[in-house]
Amino acid sequence: MDMLYYKGGHTCRVFDYALDVDRTMAYHDWIQANVNGKVVCELGAGSGIMAWLCLKYGATKVYCYENNPDTLYHLDELFKDDDRVVIKNEDISTATFPTADIYLHENIASNVFMENILDMYTNLKAQGLEDKTFPNKIKIQHGTYTGTSTNYPFRVDNFTNANVLEFFNMFNMNEIITDIFTYLEHDKNEITINGTSFDGDLKDLTRITEADTNNEYIFWEASFDGNNTISNWKTKTHWNIIKAGDNHMAIPEDVTYNIG
Repeated sequence: MDMLYYKGGHTCRVFDYALDVDRTMAYHDWIQANVNGKVVCELGAGSGIMAWLCLKYGATKVYCYENNPDTLYHLDELFKDDDRVVIKNEDISTATFPTADIYLHENIASNVFMENILDMYTNLKAQGLEDKTFPNKIKIQHGTYTGTSTNYPFRVDNFTNANVLEFFNMFNMNEIITDIFTYLEHDKNEITINGTSFDGDLKDLTRITEADTNNEYIFWEASFDGNNTISNWKTKTHWNIIKAGDNHMAIPEDVTYNIG
């Protein structure tokens, strides 16, 4: 598979996110149980692993929304021979979405809000699609963290599921993965939860500010109707523990690789 990747750049980074084992397997398990015979619209397709798994588990059609040029090139190459996939170069906060059974997103970041999730939901609600969108639940707590998070490397061999491994084995992951992005294991013994800022449906979420969290760290967990939970603190994860007003680390842009 002849594709262009940017080591340390956006396409590399979405592969890194996909290599977050607990995150990817939570999506995998929900997809496996829910997409057979369905039309899926993915809101932010990234590496393509979610769309690929939807097809693997019986989705009849998948719409992939993405507006990063490097990632679009990757998706076009990945799905160029599959007419079940429609790739849409549009902003999910303004796009008019096609009719689908499921609207799937990965737009939750370290402080929940950095992936434009609120504007995405504003657009979904304007089209009456919010109740078909997953993951759909989130609990946001705040508190203190006095521990030291441990870094450990992204590795394909952390996975055991054959279908997930099949996806990664289509690419030369040794060339894509860098040491810049790593998993984090947070010291849960050093976390003190002091309050809950939100606990409910993602469709009802509004901006959580520093004042709403007493200027403390955010600890969140999201789920698919209470199942298949993902979290920025309960498991090893690529998500950091940060405050409501913090920005994420900058994405380094350096070396370009051609991978055949």
